[in-house]
Order: sequence, then C-alpha cells, then structure tokens
Amino acid sequence: MTTLGTALRKRLENTIREAREVADEAAADAVARLAIADARPPAYLSDRQKALRRRLRAHARSLGDKLDADDTMETRRLAEAIAYEHWHRMLFGRFLVERDLLIHPKHGVPISRGDLKELAEEEGFADEWELVERFAAPTLPAVFKPDDPVLELELDPHFQLRLRRLVTELPEQVFAADDSLGWTYQFWRANEKKEVNERQVKIGAAELPAVTQLFTEPYMVKFLLHNTLGAWWARNVLAANPDLMRNAPKLAKPEPNRRFRARSALGRAGYFWMICRFTSARIFPQRGCKLN
Repeated sequence: MTTLGTALRKRLENTIREAREVADEAAADAVARLAIADARPPAYLSDRQKALRRRLRAHARSLGDKLDADDTMETRRLAEAIAYEHWHRMLFGRFLVERDLLIHPKHGVPISRGDLKELAEEEGFADEWELVERFAAPTLPAVFKPDDPVLELELDPHFQLRLRRLVTELPEQVFAADDSLGWTYQFWRANEKKEVNERQVKIGAAELPAVTQLFTEPYMVKFLLHNTLGAWWARNVLAANPDLMRNAPKLAKPEPNRRFRARSALGRAGYFWMICRFTSARIFPQRGCKLN
C-alpha cells in the first residue's frame, strides 16, 4: 500500500485548508447574489435563477437551515454544502483522471489529464470539471449528483479559477497514494475542529462532524473490522461446524493460527481475517479455543 509521506501530506493539508477558505468565500458570494436568505427574490434575477433559488431554499431546509416566519432563512448549512460539493467535484475528478478511472462513455477508454480540457471544449462543456461530472455521474451518482441544485449553482469565475489552480497544482503522487482521499476529509474540517475545541462548547449536532470525522489509517480500520465482524463470523462458523476444530494445532503466540483463519474464511473467494486475534478458550471451552 502506498501512503503519503510527511512532506506530501503537509502540502495536501495546506492546499485543502486554502481551498476551504476560497470555497467558503465563493459559496457566500453565490448565496448573496441569489439573495437566498431574503424573503423575496431580487427583481434582477432571471426566471431560471429564480427557479434555482427556490430549489436551493428547499435544499437548505432539508439540510437543517431554519426558515423564519417572515420567510427569511438561515443559509449556513447550504453555504457549507455549496463550498464542499464544488471543491469535492474538482478534487475527486482529478483522482479519477490520475488513476485512469474516468472512462469515455462512447469509446470506453480512460481520459488522460492532457486530453481533458481539449475534450471539454470539443464537447461544449463549460470546463473540464463539468465534463468529469457528466461522464462520471452515471457510475458514481452518490459523488457526482447531476440533479443537485448546489452543483447547478455557478460560482464566480474568480473563485473557480482559484479552486482549479489548487487542484491542478497538487503533485501526481498525492493522487497515487492510497490514504490521500481520506486525509482530504479530515483537513477540510480542520479549522472547524480547532474553533470548536477553542470555544469549549457543548458538542451538539452542528459541531459533531467537525470533531468526530477524523481520518483513520487503513491498518486501524482493518484491525477493528477483523476483530469485530471477523471475530463474530469466525465464532459462528466454527460453532456451527465443530468438526472444523478437530485436531486443530495448539494456538501459538505471537503468530495466530493459520488453519483457524482458513477454516473461518468468508465467502467462496476466501476472505481471511488476517488480523483477527485468536487466543484460547471461549468458542469451544471444552476444546480449548476462543476468539478475543
């Protein structure tokens, strides 16, 4: 597994922190231009903009922003969603391109980073990130949401250029590492977490994501998975088939019993609980074997 080195991880962190500031500014500007918080739409809005404004206000309420009795409303959660979704679309798009996972829907071949902008112009897209969204949406609808009003909202070109620069200037090695995508989510909320901790307020629904959404190293996730779900599965398999334990060799430390793992593997493909800790006697007290 390839992981980010200290220097690359620090560079990614600095980029994500800067991107959060730019995206927040862009979102605030977009919300203000459509006057989403106001009770009535401004006269200068087109019919299309008014329709989008209505959808965004409804979306804000679904996110938890409060609509007041006079039809004015909060927009904090909506602005956060705008900032995140627009940045995430660019960043995740670069992950797809760098890993040869952005497939041309007609030709069935990966689209290289070098061909991306040229192809976007040929296809009539506003920019390469819109092309990424359109091409990736059918297979990744949870990431690229074609009907999301937040992504239909256009950011000011000034902010779009700044965000694009931040994405494109990241080294290719960042996108090749297995843990880089996970770190981006933690870095995105780093300032929020710091502010919550410094205020020392009671953690509520608004503060919970900032202080709990931390990146967990893959080996930690694997250890937890193998010693919870894996232990549960192995216990049930071996309890249902006592003969599997016949003549099992004595468990040796520190290396867990390989045959025990093989006999409790999951599925036909044989997923082995390689970090599951087998010790001595709880599943079959009479046989002297258990799972920790």
